[in-house]
Amino acid sequence: GVCVLDPASGRFSIRRLPSGIGGIQPLVFALVRDRQGMMWAGTTMGLFRIDPATRTVTEISRVFEDRPGLVRIESLALDGDGALWAGTSWSDLYRIVTATGRITHFPVGNSGSLRGSEGFWDIEPRNDGYLWIASDRGLFQFNPTDSTLRSIGAGAGAPSGPVFAIVTDSAGTLWLSTGDGIYRYPRP
Repeated sequence: GVCVLDPASGRFSIRRLPSGIGGIQPLVFALVRDRQGMMWAGTTMGLFRIDPATRTVTEISRVFEDRPGLVRIESLALDGDGALWAGTSWSDLYRIVTATGRITHFPVGNSGSLRGSEGFWDIEPRNDGYLWIASDRGLFQFNPTDSTLRSIGAGAGAPSGPVFAIVTDSAGTLWLSTGDGIYRYPRP
């Protein structure tokens, strides 16, 4: 479920998500709040929308009808247009326009450098339209316009191993969390 802190009382409460097989609660890997105030949870059992005002939880399974079996959402991010990006355990991307429900699937997980990958651990949308992606295979740059995914390796100044998280500072520099420490990747 999702743990919620009430700042007025200082108390936590749990928002349970719909249970899966055997009544097991999904593990939440990612949370993001959209421009309409809805909370989105990426979990071991797919994507959920939470309305904080009504406490209504909605499973968004229709997003992943093109992928059979259990869907694990490992990362979520909002782009400059307010669209939600979801990165999956099979290294595919989905763009969801939350206001209209329009969904675009980018099946990039079968590209050579990602075959057998553990998924996309973090997504960092940039103002130029590109997405920067952290994975067990390192740092990637994705261009949604032509669906190209480019590996950014050590030769370009990026770490050669897994990248866990990405943050952009006010100057546009990428900060990368890795097993070897924090890398500063100059503005691409």
